[in-house]
Amino acid sequence: MEEVNMENLSFEAKEDLVMTMRKIEDVQNLSLCLVGRFLTERAIYVPIMKERMAEVWQPLRGVSIRDMGVITFLFQFSHL
Repeated sequence: MEEVNMENLSFEAKEDLVMTMRKIEDVQNLSLCLVGRFLTERAIYVPIMKERMAEVWQPLRGVSIRDMGVITFLFQFSHL
């Protein structure tokens, strides 16, 4: 498998990237939400990703993971 070179990765680099995301209407508490994006060009098999992320994080009351498009996901935790 080819190794990814992360040396030139910069969160301050300005790119002409525009992302259109769906409006979230049924989220009750945004303070318990996290938006994340996978830094890959490969396809993400969403059901397996959801299962693995929940296993890794092990949230006490669960996590809801929603596909927001462009390999971006909304993670909503249910701690309250």
